[in-house]
Amino acid sequence: MEPYVRAWVVRVARNLAIDRLRTRSPTTTAPEPLLFESGVTERVALYAVLRTLPDRQRDAIALRYLLHLPLERVAAAMGITVGTVKQHIHRGLAALRSKGDLNG
Repeated sequence: MEPYVRAWVVRVARNLAIDRLRTRSPTTTAPEPLLFESGVTERVALYAVLRTLPDRQRDAIALRYLLHLPLERVAAAMGITVGTVKQHIHRGLAALRSKGDLNG
């Protein structure tokens, strides 16, 4: 696969992950106002902190945890090995934990 095709696939996958977060399926019952505000606040905080990560770490985390792709698919989408994906995820999550009160 050509390098530009791989880059395009990663960009599309990242955009799909972001779109998925933006568009939630409608719920049958309205959430409590406090819970909704808390969820919005958490999403805004998540976007802000994800933007501080290097592209590779952000992409790996988005594909793995926001699109729920297995490590093998993340590696294929990014054009890297599974071990490298694990490394990017580990470093990205460590950076997220150090920037805020994220546990995991």
